[in-house]
Amino acid sequence: MEIARIRELTTVLNSVLRTMHLPEAIEETTGTGVPQSITQKAADVRIKGGIEKLENLAQGIPGN
Repeated sequence: MEIARIRELTTVLNSVLRTMHLPEAIEETTGTGVPQSITQKAADVRIKGGIEKLENLAQGIPGN
């Protein structure tokens, strides 16, 4: 009975983690540097127009 309850709670926990896009949102870091995936994502943002593009898109949102 306890094992069934643990399995049920594990399923619930995994569902919550998926809803929050975890654990893929959490990255293991070693040392003090920026994780490589963050560096790659930042480069991708720069290639696509950077902060200027984001600001222009934000200005097009009603209420801003």
